[in-house]
Amino acid sequence: TAKIYIDGVPKLTSTNGVYSGAGNNFILGGDGYEGGLDDVRIYDKPLTEQEIQDIMNGN
Repeated sequence: TAKIYIDGVPKLTSTNGVYSGAGNNFILGGDGYEGGLDDVRIYDKPLTEQEIQDIMNGN
């Protein structure tokens, strides 16, 4: 499952097309996205909502 947070607020949850290991492609923004991204992070473990809030608040 992939969850997208914007400014510490959950916006999207998806189980489709999630990277699951070697041999699979991982594509981000490959469907006509125009815009900018700042402070993008990918973690190798699930984060709790509290951990996400702490990161967002600089803790």
